[in-house]
Amino acid sequence: MVNSKPVATKKQSKKLPVFWILFLSSIVVFSLILLIQPERELVDQKHLPWNAHFDEQGKLHALGLTVHESTLADAMTLYGKDVEVKVFSDKDESNKSLEAYFPVIYIGSIKAALALRIDASEDQINQAYSNGKKVTPTTTGELEVELYTSDIASFLTLLYQA
Repeated sequence: MVNSKPVATKKQSKKLPVFWILFLSSIVVFSLILLIQPERELVDQKHLPWNAHFDEQGKLHALGLTVHESTLADAMTLYGKDVEVKVFSDKDESNKSLEAYFPVIYIGSIKAALALRIDASEDQINQAYSNGKKVTPTTTGELEVELYTSDIASFLTLLYQA
């Protein structure tokens, strides 16, 4: 005869499926990350690119600088000392211009590059051009002249133009 006694089984415990454990733990971790954020510097609204404006005197204010009023030193105070100042000219060495280039600037969480044309006299630009330490042709065929630090220092107080 067949024994009709029920077979003893281990008591089954109720466990959550792995999916729910991972889902709930990821919600907890995400919540902790949101609560433990680093403090951020407040961004001056005048520095934001979309807040450029003309004042009552007709002066253009953009990126925290004022055209024909702010200097290269002012731009370096706002955006750091990582700046390249170079003289550019056509192939025939005409139409020289002096430009400052900030390869990386941060305005809040916006990362960008900034180029400013410096308002220098023709004599100052020609002097820097002739003193230049390296002349390189650009992809458009213009000439780019890298300047010595002493020449760059002489341009710190000059105004930038649009």
